[in-house]
Amino acid sequence: MKQAAVNIAKNPIILSILLGLVVGIIGIDFPTIVDKTVNSVAQMATPLALITIGAGFEMSGITTDSEAKLYREELRAQQDRLEKTIEGRILGGKQLSLEMA
Repeated sequence: MKQAAVNIAKNPIILSILLGLVVGIIGIDFPTIVDKTVNSVAQMATPLALITIGAGFEMSGITTDSEAKLYREELRAQQDRLEKTIEGRILGGKQLSLEMA
C-alpha cells in the first residue's frame, strides 16, 4: 500500500496537475510566448488522443502484412502532418489541414 502511494506521488501526470493548481492559485503570469505555446499544445491534445485511439481500433482489423505496411505508412503521413501543424501553431503560422488527400 505504501509503495502504491509513492508511485502515485511520483506520477508525472499527478505532479503536473498539482503544479498547475499551485500556479493557478498563486496567479503566476507567464510570458506571452509561453502561454501561446502551452495553449497550442493543449489544443492539439484531444485530436492527437483521438488519432491514437483510432489507430488502436483499426490495427485490430488488419489481417495481412501488406495491409499492416500500408496502415503504418498512412499513420506516418498523418503523424508528419500533425507534427507540422503543431510546429506551425507554436511558431505562429497558419493551421494546416489534417485531412487526407
